[in-house]
Amino acid sequence: MPRRTRILALLLLAAAACGPRGDGRSTTALSVELPERITAENVRDAQRLYHTLRYDMPDRAVLQGRLLAYIDQQTDTVLASEDYALLLGHFERMTSLLSPVDFEREVPEAYTRVARAVVEKGSPRGDEGSVLAALRVLMAASEDVRDEYRELVDWGRDARSTLRTGFERYTGLIDVWDAQARLAPAPDVLQALAQLHVDRRDSVVEAFRDGPQMLLQMGPLTTQVMRLAPLDVAAVYLRHGDIASAITHVRSMEDGGETATRLLQILDEARGDGDEASDALVELAEAYREPRPLTGTGICLAGLHRFADDARFPTCLARISAEAGDFDDATAWYARAIQQAPEIRGLYDEALQRIDEFLERGMFEQDATMARGLARRAEMILDERTRRFPESAAPVPRERIELLVGTAEMHAGNAEEAERRFTASLQSEETADALLQLGLLRERTGRPEDALRQYRRALDLTPGGNPLQDIQRARILEHLGDAFRAAGNATQSERMYQQSLANWSRLREVLREGPALARLHVRRGVLLDQLGQHDEALSAFRAAMTSGPQMREVYASILSHIVSANADLGFAQEVFRVSQRQLALGPEWKVYFALWVKVVAARAGSNPDPDITSVLRENADASGWSGLLARFGMGDMPYQELLEAADGVGEETEAHFYEAARRLADGDAAGARELFQRVLVTNMVGFYEFTMARALLDESATRR
Repeated sequence: MPRRTRILALLLLAAAACGPRGDGRSTTALSVELPERITAENVRDAQRLYHTLRYDMPDRAVLQGRLLAYIDQQTDTVLASEDYALLLGHFERMTSLLSPVDFEREVPEAYTRVARAVVEKGSPRGDEGSVLAALRVLMAASEDVRDEYRELVDWGRDARSTLRTGFERYTGLIDVWDAQARLAPAPDVLQALAQLHVDRRDSVVEAFRDGPQMLLQMGPLTTQVMRLAPLDVAAVYLRHGDIASAITHVRSMEDGGETATRLLQILDEARGDGDEASDALVELAEAYREPRPLTGTGICLAGLHRFADDARFPTCLARISAEAGDFDDATAWYARAIQQAPEIRGLYDEALQRIDEFLERGMFEQDATMARGLARRAEMILDERTRRFPESAAPVPRERIELLVGTAEMHAGNAEEAERRFTASLQSEETADALLQLGLLRERTGRPEDALRQYRRALDLTPGGNPLQDIQRARILEHLGDAFRAAGNATQSERMYQQSLANWSRLREVLREGPALARLHVRRGVLLDQLGQHDEALSAFRAAMTSGPQMREVYASILSHIVSANADLGFAQEVFRVSQRQLALGPEWKVYFALWVKVVAARAGSNPDPDITSVLRENADASGWSGLLARFGMGDMPYQELLEAADGVGEETEAHFYEAARRLADGDAAGARELFQRVLVTNMVGFYEFTMARALLDESATRR
């Protein structure tokens, strides 16, 4: 890498290797076929296509109109909502179609209703950047709001005029104008933002002249700001692929220093033609990619506009998307890069590893559609890789992809498709992981004898001898105990539980701290309770909370077990109180935990502590599903209304469960059983509510 780029990368704290180059060096855009109609199925593809089109292409305006019409279909629903975050997200989706050139003409009227709503709802919240952006969009739509916009601009500067240093004043303004530029990238907004970076740099220079005392007041980042100012100014324009403006504004900076000199060298090369220009663009993109991903994206898109056959640009876009967690864009860009450079094996491997990473995160608990899409792309990449490189093993084997997608299908309630995927994984290669997942599926869908066969074979393939395998054996033995119990064999169930407990107890010498130790204590607590040693179980659970105080899964596992097993209301309330003190616990989990303690109270024939009601009341005004559940838990929303508000099978499952729990508290055992059965019909086997419903039904059947 040339020395100038190493300096840029170091200054920007980025160090990444350039991707592969394709065979061709085209400077024309690929021919495109526009979708006649935008739908939920093709909208992401259409958005990617839109951003690859040059500003001067007639197809861009056509596709922009179709995408805007699709997004605008949701405007009435969004405006009817009181959810400001939903409104801002909708506004951002609309403005993502706008570039600086779009502000040189009147923007479509569809923007005005949403922009007005942002002004109306954002102003009382003090959301300065978003309101400025909305006003600027209204101005571009020929709305007479220029005075209002100017007044807010002046207010922003005046409000910061009392800050003690220029560095603080300009940093605050940069944050506001950067937010505005992201939503409304009008040329005047970009110019003002670039000038703010220059003004901040000048304030630091002035502080140097005033002596060391002023520098101390401004803080330790001031010298870094001086060096980075040219890069910050260039980033304002490179976000939109505008190299010419980046050069103009960096060149206009007086005494930009060595950074500006070297940056201008690479920018001058980047606006040329041929290999030197594309190499310079790649170097710029790699320098900006990690610290400023939006700028990196703009540079890579500019590269696609000019060098459509160079695989390094879709590779760059894939990496940026992957680092942002956007699996759909990432895999699509990898697919394009592979299409353009099919002879480079590393591209296939990088794409497969990213897909594996996405599937491993388990992001598809209620909808496996995206997981299936990832699987299809992974299988296509695997097939092509195998065809081209038959002697080289892929970094992610086919059986693992089938296993991960099967897990996603299982958590989404698609039991038949999950079983098909697990079976396909086992046909590719028999692994303990796939056997365990297939066993879990069959056990939780009422086939314990089938589950036992899978668990026994998984145990055979897990001999132990190292901590990872010992942990796996302990888990499999516990699942064997569950399956034997479900099959009515209490003696064998107890034997498996004892063996699992012995394994976990031995592992205490290896797992001495942190999350692993917390999970160990949870499993020990569950097993001790199953074996009738309740006091010892409570000690293990308390040790789990001590070892992993910020781990939401620890509290969820303990509370859901208490719901399913012993209905110890006193301990459930103790766990609940400890969980509420954890700052990382999300509000939705506070609601779930409160509702679970109410189930324990119902089973115990008692009332929960007032703390439970207080938490539900505090969250009853929240937007989204957790707010609805809190209102239901308070008795302020009927079951039918909650069920009608449910979005998807997962939320319907929860509505059934919590109504069943309410009926249980009211003494309506038959009504509760009916709704617990409805929970099981959903096959949402990955939900805590599913597991708790099954356990409560089993207990009910035993009592009868």
